[in-house]
Amino acid sequence: MIDSDIIAIVSALLKHRNEEVREQAAILISSFATHNRSCVHLMEYSFKNLKEILEDTDQNVRNASALVF
Repeated sequence: MIDSDIIAIVSALLKHRNEEVREQAAILISSFATHNRSCVHLMEYSFKNLKEILEDTDQNVRNASALVF
């Protein structure tokens, strides 16, 4: 099971000033999404931030965030 604290930390990284950090955080969250047990925590901690970075200025960040949806 993926710990909710880890999801919260990675979700916070979606707002990092560095686009590569945002991109990697989105990729990591997309890998969490494959685990049914973590879906509730993902929606609780990550949905708002993921939704925001779908419109990120960096194309790679937008692509990585789209993997989750």
